[in-house]
Amino acid sequence: MGVISKLAASNLFYRKTKAIVSILAVALGIILVTVLVGLADGTLNEYANRIERIGADIILQPPGSSALFAFSGGVLPIKLKGKITLLPGVRIVSPVLMTAGAKVKDAVVLIWGIDAATYDQVGVGIKILQGRMFQGQYEVVIDTVWASSKNQKVGDTIELLGKTFNIVGMRMAGDSGRILVPIETLQSLMSTEGKASLFLISATSASAVQPLVARLKKEFPGYNPIISATYTQALIDNAMAFKQFVIVVTALSVVVSFLVILLAMYTSVVERTKEIGILKAIGAGKVFIIRAILLESILLTLIGVGSGYGLSYFTKIWLNHIYPSLTVDLTWHRMLMAGMWAMAGGLIGSLYPAIRASRLDPVETMVFE
Repeated sequence: MGVISKLAASNLFYRKTKAIVSILAVALGIILVTVLVGLADGTLNEYANRIERIGADIILQPPGSSALFAFSGGVLPIKLKGKITLLPGVRIVSPVLMTAGAKVKDAVVLIWGIDAATYDQVGVGIKILQGRMFQGQYEVVIDTVWASSKNQKVGDTIELLGKTFNIVGMRMAGDSGRILVPIETLQSLMSTEGKASLFLISATSASAVQPLVARLKKEFPGYNPIISATYTQALIDNAMAFKQFVIVVTALSVVVSFLVILLAMYTSVVERTKEIGILKAIGAGKVFIIRAILLESILLTLIGVGSGYGLSYFTKIWLNHIYPSLTVDLTWHRMLMAGMWAMAGGLIGSLYPAIRASRLDPVETMVFE
């Protein structure tokens, strides 16, 4: 095994440019899985966590909707608030209207329209760090992440949905949307008067939450009440597009690794046909040749995987520096999965070149050009 290891290591950079390109290509596959999937995963988790941290007990969404529906506009009649409030176990109800993703200062952001009075009571409340809560029609409150990433402060103006708003307050980031506006203003701008995206409901006690969910399902058939503490899991479970995205990106990573290693090992075998023939002429068997080629591809893929991990962290740092509001989750589970798939693709890709090398005729290789 020592001879095979030395042979594989020495052959690894026989063509330095080809080896470096192959390593970077494998690293690209790792980045595809870790950063792109981590960005999508992080965005979903970060959004769901902000919903949970509001502190409401239940989130009531429209009929037939999934947790992802919260990204959409308003279809729930505000008048339902009165009926919900009358149910046993309800302490307070607060309607929320969301945009489907407005473009503000070259960034797509969810704008939340809220009823300040009830929103401040339904959960942990709004922690204003500078300025005050909005009072006028075209006043907004931004969070610290938005203020930092867009270099905005209290007293500045911001363009939202074709209107100029005054920034009157800055709050601690961590829950709800980056930008808060009066719900009536957002309803007018979105032409959804009297509508909301969801209702935040606070129960009278922790023990009243489960019975209240059952009552909501009975009184409002088809509606989707979600216990806010389970919102993250509900969002992930219903994110079918995200799951398909993960599968596609992972498959692309495997294909990239497979093709890169296949091409690298095949050209390596062709370039070293005479050397392989000499090895066979002096007694090297088929197993020896196959093991040497496979080990070389494994070393190449391992270096690519390690480089991919490092570049993934570098990319995350760079993205957070350029776009502070983005969340990229680089989990060990995802990175391990990416590495395993890359290794599998590299190993499979090297099988054909290894078998081809083992079948070369020593005599014919002597006249190979």
